[in-house]
Amino acid sequence: MMILPTLIFKMNRQVQLNPIRTLLLPKIHSATDLHVVSRRIHSILSCSSGNRTEPINIVASIESARALFNIGEIAGWQSEFGPFLGGRLTALLVRISCFFMIT
Repeated sequence: MMILPTLIFKMNRQVQLNPIRTLLLPKIHSATDLHVVSRRIHSILSCSSGNRTEPINIVASIESARALFNIGEIAGWQSEFGPFLGGRLTALLVRISCFFMIT
């Protein structure tokens, strides 16, 4: 997963705020993508002086055939840092478009 710089900037600011409870992550293709985001959340929270009272909920958006193939792995993902320091997966948003070509 290539995390865009704007997403990283937004995560830096939003994760530190206790009122932010849920992050919707677009175009998750595998559990590896969630590990990358979780490590970023952990890094931000480790440097933050504020204490969160709730874990950050993660909603993974499934938008590709590859993600659909990996949906079991994605659905079973848990942060290596635990829910309070790395986030917890609370939902999957499935958006698959089907295209047919008639020849």
